[in-house]
Amino acid sequence: MSDDLIEEKFRNHEEKFKNHEERIGKLEKIYVIMAKMETTLKNVETDINDMKNKLNKGTEEKAFKWYRAAAEQGDFEARINLAICYLDGIGTEKNPEQGFEIMKKAADEKSPLAQTFTGDLYERGIGTEKDDNKALHYYLLAAQQGEPRAKAKVAALKKNKLTEKPPL
Repeated sequence: MSDDLIEEKFRNHEEKFKNHEERIGKLEKIYVIMAKMETTLKNVETDINDMKNKLNKGTEEKAFKWYRAAAEQGDFEARINLAICYLDGIGTEKNPEQGFEIMKKAADEKSPLAQTFTGDLYERGIGTEKDDNKALHYYLLAAQQGEPRAKAKVAALKKNKLTEKPPL
Protein backbone atom coordinates (compact mmCIF):
# COMPACT_ATOMS: atom_id res chain seq x y z
CA MET A 1 0.00 0.00 0.00
CA SER A 2 1.28 3.41 -0.90
CA ASP A 3 1.74 6.18 1.58
CA ASP A 4 -0.84 8.28 -0.27
CA LEU A 5 -3.43 5.52 -0.02
CA ILE A 6 -2.70 5.00 3.68
CA GLU A 7 -2.94 8.73 4.29
CA GLU A 8 -6.25 8.92 2.39
CA LYS A 9 -7.71 6.02 4.40
CA PHE A 10 -6.49 7.68 7.58
CA ARG A 11 -8.21 10.95 6.60
CA ASN A 12 -11.43 9.03 5.80
CA HIS A 13 -11.32 7.34 9.21
CA GLU A 14 -10.48 10.63 10.84
CA GLU A 15 -13.45 12.27 9.07
CA LYS A 16 -15.77 9.42 10.12
CA PHE A 17 -14.50 9.75 13.69
CA LYS A 18 -15.25 13.50 13.66
CA ASN A 19 -18.74 12.75 12.33
CA HIS A 20 -19.26 10.24 15.15
CA GLU A 21 -18.01 12.77 17.70
CA GLU A 22 -20.45 15.35 16.33
CA ARG A 23 -23.31 12.84 16.49
CA ILE A 24 -22.39 11.88 20.03
CA GLY A 25 -22.31 15.56 20.99
CA LYS A 26 -25.74 16.09 19.42
CA LEU A 27 -27.10 13.00 21.15
CA GLU A 28 -25.75 14.24 24.49
CA LYS A 29 -27.50 17.58 23.95
CA ILE A 30 -30.72 15.77 23.02
CA TYR A 31 -30.43 13.63 26.14
CA VAL A 32 -30.02 16.73 28.33
CA ILE A 33 -33.02 18.38 26.68
CA MET A 34 -35.11 15.22 27.13
CA ALA A 35 -34.13 14.99 30.80
CA LYS A 36 -35.20 18.61 31.29
CA MET A 37 -38.46 17.92 29.46
CA GLU A 38 -39.12 14.88 31.65
CA THR A 39 -38.57 16.97 34.78
CA THR A 40 -40.85 19.69 33.40
CA LEU A 41 -43.50 17.10 32.52
CA LYS A 42 -43.36 15.66 36.04
CA ASN A 43 -43.74 19.17 37.47
CA VAL A 44 -46.73 19.81 35.19
CA GLU A 45 -48.30 16.49 36.23
CA THR A 46 -47.79 17.39 39.88
CA ASP A 47 -49.37 20.81 39.31
CA ILE A 48 -52.34 19.22 37.51
CA ASN A 49 -52.83 16.72 40.34
CA ASP A 50 -52.65 19.53 42.90
CA MET A 51 -55.26 21.49 40.96
CA LYS A 52 -57.52 18.43 40.71
CA ASN A 53 -57.22 17.82 44.45
CA LYS A 54 -58.13 21.44 45.21
CA LEU A 55 -61.06 21.29 42.79
CA ASN A 56 -62.28 17.99 44.23
CA LYS A 57 -61.98 19.31 47.76
CA GLY A 58 -64.08 22.35 46.90
CA THR A 59 -66.59 20.21 45.04
CA GLU A 60 -66.78 17.71 47.90
CA GLU A 61 -67.32 20.48 50.45
CA LYS A 62 -70.12 21.94 48.32
CA ALA A 63 -71.71 18.51 47.89
CA PHE A 64 -71.56 17.92 51.64
CA LYS A 65 -73.22 21.28 52.27
CA TRP A 66 -76.05 20.55 49.83
CA TYR A 67 -76.57 16.99 51.08
CA ARG A 68 -76.80 18.29 54.63
CA ALA A 69 -79.35 20.97 53.64
CA ALA A 70 -81.48 18.45 51.72
CA ALA A 71 -81.23 15.88 54.53
CA GLU A 72 -82.45 18.49 57.01
CA GLN A 73 -85.49 18.93 54.74
CA GLY A 74 -86.24 15.19 55.01
CA ASP A 75 -84.77 13.89 51.73
CA PHE A 76 -83.77 10.30 52.55
CA GLU A 77 -81.46 9.99 49.50
CA ALA A 78 -79.61 13.08 50.72
CA ARG A 79 -79.42 11.45 54.16
CA ILE A 80 -77.78 8.40 52.63
CA ASN A 81 -75.27 10.57 50.76
CA LEU A 82 -74.66 12.72 53.84
CA ALA A 83 -74.02 9.57 55.89
CA ILE A 84 -71.52 8.38 53.27
CA CYS A 85 -69.78 11.79 53.46
CA TYR A 86 -69.37 11.38 57.22
CA LEU A 87 -68.34 7.73 56.92
CA ASP A 88 -65.64 8.44 54.31
CA GLY A 89 -64.67 12.02 55.23
CA ILE A 90 -65.94 13.50 51.96
CA GLY A 91 -66.23 17.27 52.25
CA THR A 92 -66.04 17.04 56.04
CA GLU A 93 -64.06 15.40 58.78
CA LYS A 94 -64.47 11.64 58.90
CA ASN A 95 -67.00 10.74 61.60
CA PRO A 96 -68.19 7.11 61.33
CA GLU A 97 -70.48 7.38 64.36
CA GLN A 98 -72.34 10.37 62.89
CA GLY A 99 -72.48 8.62 59.52
CA PHE A 100 -73.95 5.51 61.14
CA GLU A 101 -76.61 7.51 63.01
CA ILE A 102 -77.71 9.33 59.85
CA MET A 103 -77.77 6.10 57.82
CA LYS A 104 -79.77 4.30 60.53
CA LYS A 105 -82.30 7.14 60.61
CA ALA A 106 -82.82 6.79 56.84
CA ALA A 107 -83.09 3.00 57.28
CA ASP A 108 -85.69 3.41 60.00
CA GLU A 109 -87.67 5.54 57.54
CA LYS A 110 -87.97 2.42 55.37
CA SER A 111 -85.33 3.16 52.70
CA PRO A 112 -84.21 -0.27 51.42
CA LEU A 113 -80.85 1.10 50.29
CA ALA A 114 -80.23 2.71 53.69
CA GLN A 115 -81.36 -0.53 55.37
CA THR A 116 -78.80 -2.45 53.34
CA PHE A 117 -76.06 0.06 54.18
CA THR A 118 -77.05 -0.02 57.86
CA GLY A 119 -76.78 -3.82 57.77
CA ASP A 120 -73.32 -3.42 56.24
CA LEU A 121 -72.27 -1.02 59.00
CA TYR A 122 -73.50 -3.38 61.72
CA GLU A 123 -71.84 -6.34 59.99
CA ARG A 124 -68.50 -4.52 59.78
CA GLY A 125 -68.74 -2.62 63.05
CA ILE A 126 -68.29 0.77 61.40
CA GLY A 127 -69.62 3.65 63.50
CA THR A 128 -71.26 1.17 65.84
CA GLU A 129 -70.61 -2.11 67.61
CA LYS A 130 -70.33 -5.09 65.28
CA ASP A 131 -73.59 -7.04 65.51
CA ASP A 132 -74.43 -9.73 62.95
CA ASN A 133 -77.96 -10.15 64.29
CA LYS A 134 -78.76 -6.45 63.82
CA ALA A 135 -77.09 -6.63 60.41
CA LEU A 136 -79.37 -9.52 59.48
CA HIS A 137 -82.40 -7.60 60.77
CA TYR A 138 -81.69 -4.64 58.46
CA TYR A 139 -80.81 -6.89 55.54
CA LEU A 140 -84.16 -8.68 56.00
CA LEU A 141 -86.05 -5.38 56.05
CA ALA A 142 -84.38 -4.36 52.79
CA ALA A 143 -84.77 -7.82 51.21
CA GLN A 144 -88.51 -7.73 51.95
CA GLN A 145 -88.65 -4.59 49.80
CA GLY A 146 -86.81 -6.35 46.97
CA GLU A 147 -83.29 -4.96 47.48
CA PRO A 148 -81.11 -7.53 45.58
CA ARG A 149 -77.87 -6.95 47.50
CA ALA A 150 -79.73 -7.33 50.80
CA LYS A 151 -81.16 -10.65 49.59
CA ALA A 152 -77.65 -11.90 48.86
CA LYS A 153 -76.45 -10.72 52.29
CA VAL A 154 -79.37 -12.52 54.02
CA ALA A 155 -78.49 -15.74 52.23
CA ALA A 156 -74.81 -15.38 53.19
CA LEU A 157 -75.57 -14.64 56.84
CA LYS A 158 -78.13 -17.45 57.10
CA LYS A 159 -75.55 -19.76 55.62
CA ASN A 160 -73.42 -18.88 58.64
CA LYS A 161 -76.33 -20.14 60.82
CA LEU A 162 -77.44 -16.80 62.23
CA THR A 163 -81.02 -16.12 63.22
CA GLU A 164 -82.67 -12.74 63.44
CA LYS A 165 -83.12 -11.26 66.85
CA PRO A 166 -84.93 -7.97 67.27
CA PRO A 167 -82.53 -5.06 67.62
CA LEU A 168 -82.20 -3.64 71.10
